[in-house]
This record gives sequence, C-alpha cells and structure tokens, in this order.
Amino acid sequence: MHLALRLANVGYGDEVITSAMTCTATNMPVLAAGAKIVWADVDPKTGLIDPKDIERKITKRTKAIIMVHFGGIPCEIDEINKIAKKYKIKTIEDAAHAFGAKYNGVKIGNHSDFVMFSLQMLLELNIME
Repeated sequence: MHLALRLANVGYGDEVITSAMTCTATNMPVLAAGAKIVWADVDPKTGLIDPKDIERKITKRTKAIIMVHFGGIPCEIDEINKIAKKYKIKTIEDAAHAFGAKYNGVKIGNHSDFVMFSLQMLLELNIME
C-alpha cells in the first residue's frame, strides 16, 4: 500500500478517499505518507465503499481512492474507476479479501491502477505450502 500511494504521488497535505471497513494496515500508510484520510460511506447492503459518496467527497486535494473488497465481494470497480478517471485520480484496490474473486468475469487484479493482495491468511491456513 505504501508503494501504491507513492506511485500515485500521494504526499503531505493530499487526501485519499477510503473506507473504515477494513484492517488498519489499509489506511495507516495514508497517514504515513502525510495525507489525510477522507472516509466515504459504505453501502448498508454490502458493507463496501459507496461510489456515490466517493464522488461527493472529492476535492482538489484528492489524489487517490482506496476501495476495499470485503469478504470476497468486490466493490463496484467500474463505477469507482469511472469517477476516478473523470477527476484524474488514481485507484487502489485492497484485494486481501478477494484472492481468486472475479468482477464481471475477470479476476481481481486486472481493473485498477494498483491492486494489493495479502497472502497472510493463506499462509496461516497452510494453503500455500
């Protein structure tokens, strides 16, 4: 996440729109970069970041949007990327919960500017021996 934020040119005084429905490891790198976290609402049906609220939260300081796929359910990637493209903002997917998941028939990892996977739980479950 640190590297994705750096490659997205996120730094001191910038803003990153993200979700509170995640592990602290997703959002702490935003603070480490000197940027401000801007919380977007979540869809009460899915628990995933709400694209409509993302667009309401965009300012001239917004440099990136972090979408968190939660419980194997991908966010509305196309809608979020469309918003990001409109405002020339980079998108970052936290796909720790989406290992092997698909969005519109395409595996997660092929849709946005940056995608982060975590193998931590797979290692704990001894799936990747």
